[in-house]
Amino acid sequence: AMLLEQEDTARVKSVLARYWRLWSIRYFPAAPALYQKAEDWAVRLGGSDYLPFGGISLKLSNLFGWKMVRWLQFGKQQLISLKMTLFAGRGTSFY
Repeated sequence: AMLLEQEDTARVKSVLARYWRLWSIRYFPAAPALYQKAEDWAVRLGGSDYLPFGGISLKLSNLFGWKMVRWLQFGKQQLISLKMTLFAGRGTSFY
């Protein structure tokens, strides 16, 4: 809000919409309410089609959509977390 008070231009709104879009994607699917709030802010500021993917993630998002890519990333994070919990203190490598 402070940035918009200083300079309420299309350029600033575009940057802020991209920022909120980035956060909305990071919140998905772990925090649906935060995802929706961030998406709402991005839309209010004019929207953004920004996708923070590169390499294989970008190719997958082009094929299946960014939400599917985030579900896959989220699942991978959950599996790593589970493995860390299961093997904690055993001195076993799980990668």
